[in-house]
Amino acid sequence: MHYIIFDLEFNQDFSSLQHFDGQGTRYPFEIIQIGAIKLDSNLHTIDTFNRYIKPTFYSQISPFIT
Repeated sequence: MHYIIFDLEFNQDFSSLQHFDGQGTRYPFEIIQIGAIKLDSNLHTIDTFNRYIKPTFYSQISPFIT
């Protein structure tokens, strides 16, 4: 049996969090990185995966995320 563990990193609209009006934004978060590791049944690493994703909705990375 193999296991895959993945991690998603998100960017967010930092200005909307500072001035939260209860409505929120249509896209409050955006995935900017995907990481994963594949393990065997003894939990030894078989392979890794890492990809950065260019932000589309928020052109700058939030200072909170940085």
